[in-house]
Amino acid sequence: MLEFFEGLVNPDADKPFECVGTRSEINAALTLAVKKYEPELPLILQKYKEEYYNEDFDFTEVDNFYDIKNNVPTEFTYIQKIADFFKDKSVAILGFGREGRSTLEFLNKYTVPKNVTVIDKNTQDISGIYGENYLSGLEKYDIIMKAPGIALLDIVSEEVKQKTTSQTDLFLRFAPCRVIGITGTKGKSTTSTATFYALEKLGFPVRLVGNIGVPVFSDLENINEKTVVVYELSCHQLEFVKASPTTAVLLNIFSDHLDHYVSQQAYEDAKRNIYRFQNKNDILISYEKTDTASKQIFIKDIINIETVKTKLIGQHNKYNLAVAAAAANTVGADIKKALKILEDFNGLEHRIEFVENINGVSYYNDSISTIPEATLGAIDGLKNVRTLILGGFDRGISYDDFAHKLANSEVENIICAYSSGLRIYNLINEIDHKPKLYEVENLEKAVNLAKQITKDGSCLLSPAAASYGDFENFEHRGRVFKQLVKANN
Repeated sequence: MLEFFEGLVNPDADKPFECVGTRSEINAALTLAVKKYEPELPLILQKYKEEYYNEDFDFTEVDNFYDIKNNVPTEFTYIQKIADFFKDKSVAILGFGREGRSTLEFLNKYTVPKNVTVIDKNTQDISGIYGENYLSGLEKYDIIMKAPGIALLDIVSEEVKQKTTSQTDLFLRFAPCRVIGITGTKGKSTTSTATFYALEKLGFPVRLVGNIGVPVFSDLENINEKTVVVYELSCHQLEFVKASPTTAVLLNIFSDHLDHYVSQQAYEDAKRNIYRFQNKNDILISYEKTDTASKQIFIKDIINIETVKTKLIGQHNKYNLAVAAAAANTVGADIKKALKILEDFNGLEHRIEFVENINGVSYYNDSISTIPEATLGAIDGLKNVRTLILGGFDRGISYDDFAHKLANSEVENIICAYSSGLRIYNLINEIDHKPKLYEVENLEKAVNLAKQITKDGSCLLSPAAASYGDFENFEHRGRVFKQLVKANN
């Protein structure tokens, strides 16, 4: 075996086989094997590394001979195009959560950058650059792959911004198929999932990726030119894109994420990137008239929202499902059939989710509501809210109008917790108000109090604030609420 191996790699030996490629190709393959092999090299690769391995191996000869069309199935050539974007470049993976890890897996599997560096504020289980000054020195990299959690506010250098891209940007540039991109301050997860649900039930080859929790690089091998990709897009995923989806959906824009952006306008600009790069063959579904090259669709012109049938609570959910049906229609689905299918759509956790009825009181988990407009929508949808639990991390958004609307609402009890809850408490307290006001330290005390003071109707957790600090995310907050509701009953 070793004798044949010597003949394959040693330029001074007689080559034993002609069918295994040129020596350049063999050495290229073995060099890549040594670079990528984990954990311990097998004996044959150890020998190669000791005697023949060249860290600076020149791949030029092999690359010049290589023709992508002869080696990659047609439906996956777009993956190679994405991979070629990184070739011989120094790459920084900025943020090493779910998407950052997915990016590293992609790079290890498909391409050979010059080098790859993981950068994050928090120390990770891989060598990299970590700590408070993690954003310094980014200018030295050719490509900066930014994860959604890294705030635009923290990146001040124009040079860094020009080098910054993301999984979303690269997929939209090279996607081989129709992409339905969906964004909005509120409703994007429900609308994205409903669009996917309708298309899947109608027999379309469809994938759901993005902000819903699936990094698109982790799903590339399931996507080809026949696939419809439903892509839930947050403002953070959209801020550095230079391409837009073939169908763009802009549900709404409210004041939000002001802790991540220099202004409300910067936040809105990021959102509107969803249609900014569309062409005349693309479609935009929007709540507002916009200046765009694509064809625009307004839901009110094609669907009477009042006639939408759904299990979900709230007028806003009728709107979300109407948009989902319209989005499905842009890729060939029958809109009436889509609406009929969506009558059975059960919605998502933490969105006006029924928890339990205890002593005649129904408890609802609406932890997803992180802005006043969403909380008001939940109150309106339930109709009989006797007790409202609100408050969380204070991001500096205005609660003035919200306080006045709550003060004049039919809600009997308002329990305020955490920093934003205190601010809302003080604002309502300055107004002649109907509800009784309570201030508590945390969610556990809020739920215990709610059980004491709520005699009938509904108790609703709808914080109108983010979950940062006290909880990992809104899902964690929702799960804790449900556990507290069910405790000791």
